[in-house]
Amino acid sequence: METVGTVAGPDEPKEPARPRIITVIGRIWLVGGIFCLAIAVVDLIVWVALRPAMPTILGYAERKAPGIRVLVPYFEHYAAIKSIEAVLAATVIVFAYQFLKMRVWARAALEVASWFYLVYVLGLFGFSYYLQLLGTIQGVSESGPRAAGRLVGSLGVGVLIAGALIWMIVVLRGKKVRAAVATEPR
Repeated sequence: METVGTVAGPDEPKEPARPRIITVIGRIWLVGGIFCLAIAVVDLIVWVALRPAMPTILGYAERKAPGIRVLVPYFEHYAAIKSIEAVLAATVIVFAYQFLKMRVWARAALEVASWFYLVYVLGLFGFSYYLQLLGTIQGVSESGPRAAGRLVGSLGVGVLIAGALIWMIVVLRGKKVRAAVATEPR
């Protein structure tokens, strides 16, 4: 049984070959979702192990960098934040898998996920820039060529991720993808 271009299992009906762009976007989201889920789970495991020591670690960090107080609410809700990230990543994995099966609803779901992650990435990079700026003003952040290199590197990664998400939104809204998933067997 040949299933090139499909994700149909041996007991499922054979699906039509899908356009390459659907395969590319579906696999990017599938790999990205698995990667984000793994990171969130590992972060939760490390958090559980380090949680008893967090008051000491945060106290030491605050003495070294008083601006760290800005992050206290984040660390107070770290487990909840990482749990939400894990659930969102698992949801995206399901969306990507169903998109690879060319389900109409999965195209719309991945478009919404693209918008959500675009806002998330832009917010995260904006917050990181704010923290770097705050640390520089307070004199606790490193300055000089190394700090500038890290800032440029972070900005570059942010631009790449945001660009990829914008590209996916444009393609997911495009006629080619809409037409391909509209032919879904009912």
